[in-house]
Amino acid sequence: MDVNVQFADATNSVVITYFASPQDAGAYENLGTVATSDPQWASFYNSFAPNSQRNLPSPG
Repeated sequence: MDVNVQFADATNSVVITYFASPQDAGAYENLGTVATSDPQWASFYNSFAPNSQRNLPSPG
């Protein structure tokens, strides 16, 4: 499953935001998608407390 994200910069190496749907590229920079199986997604997901993780798609 792919999720809509915003990356920290143009290198697309660090996920900083999750969006439930695609966003306007004119309003946000460095948008993209990552698979929930991607280590970048797991790192972002694991940065949240368990009670907040339930609002995000699980890695894997």
